[in-house]
Amino acid sequence: MNAPSPRVARLNRRAKILLSVAGAALVIALVAVALFAFDPPLLARLTRNLPGAGYGEGCDIGPDAYCILADLSGANLSGANLSGALLSDANLTSADLTSANLTSADLSGANLMFANLTSANLTNAHMGHANLMLANLTGANLTGARLISVNLETTNLTGATTTGTVWVGATFCNTTMPDGTVNDSNCP
Repeated sequence: MNAPSPRVARLNRRAKILLSVAGAALVIALVAVALFAFDPPLLARLTRNLPGAGYGEGCDIGPDAYCILADLSGANLSGANLSGALLSDANLTSADLTSANLTSADLSGANLMFANLTSANLTNAHMGHANLMLANLTGANLTGARLISVNLETTNLTGATTTGTVWVGATFCNTTMPDGTVNDSNCP
C-alpha cells in the first residue's frame, strides 16, 4: 500500500483530534446530566433556577447555597439535601420534609404550618418568625437552631434534640416538648 500524502495524513490527525474532543465533550455532558438527575440542589446552585421558584431582591445567594422564593406547599421534599438553603419567607405549608437535611438553612419567616419535619436535621438553622403551628418535628435535630419569635402552637417536638437551641420569644401553646410534656406557657 502506498503511504497517504502529507495532506491526507494531516487531515486524518485533525479528524482524530476532533473526534477525541467531541467524545470528551459527550462524556462531560453525560456526567453533568447524571449529577443533575441525582442531586437537584446541585442543579439549583449551578443554575440558580428551579421550576416555580424565583430569585428576587433580598435573596442573597452565596456560593454554596441557593434560594427558593416559591410556593412549595404540599411538596414532597422527604430526604432532600437543603443544607444551607435560603428558604426565608417560603410557603412550606403541609410540605413533607421527613429526614430532610436543613443544616444551616435560613427558614426565617417561612410558613411551615402542618409541615412534617420528622427526623429532619435542622442543626444551626435560622427559623426566626417562622410559623411552625401544627408542625411535626418528632425526632428532629434542632441543635444550635435559632427559633426566635416562632409560633410553636400545637407543634410536636417529641424526641427532638434541642441542645443549644435558642427559643427567644417563641410561642408555646399546646406544644409537645421533647420530653413529652405539654407547654402552655403562652396560651391566650
